[in-house]
Amino acid sequence: MSQTQVERLFIADKTSITGNIWRITTGAVLASGSGDLTSNWETADSYGVGAAGESMTESSGIFTFPSTGFFLIKFGIMFNRTSNAVDYAGPRIFATQDDSSYNQLAGAYVWFENTGGIYGSTIWVCRVLAHTMLLTQRL
Repeated sequence: MSQTQVERLFIADKTSITGNIWRITTGAVLASGSGDLTSNWETADSYGVGAAGESMTESSGIFTFPSTGFFLIKFGIMFNRTSNAVDYAGPRIFATQDDSSYNQLAGAYVWFENTGGIYGSTIWVCRVLAHTMLLTQRL
């Protein structure tokens, strides 16, 4: 079977839609350097927001897919800089296939002018991911 035939069969098997919105329940203060958001995650359930289909699961900031398929992953975050020690900030999306090595799939940064004061910004990154290995691919 050719790769195109396999891809067509893979897509043909997908008859349902899955969708979730996740959020952090408290603010996070990250120090200079990289920081991961590993706690206080929940699925959004207020103001008419809900889930469609099977839900992803989350443990210590690691998200696991409920099934194979194509997923649009969006990550939006609001930053407030309260010190001149931070010049830039931004969200990044990583994935793994072996629960060990993570590769960056998407990322973006906002630069804060270093003139003092409090600055804020909101930034989004997104990525379409073809998830074909049910038990091994995580965000």
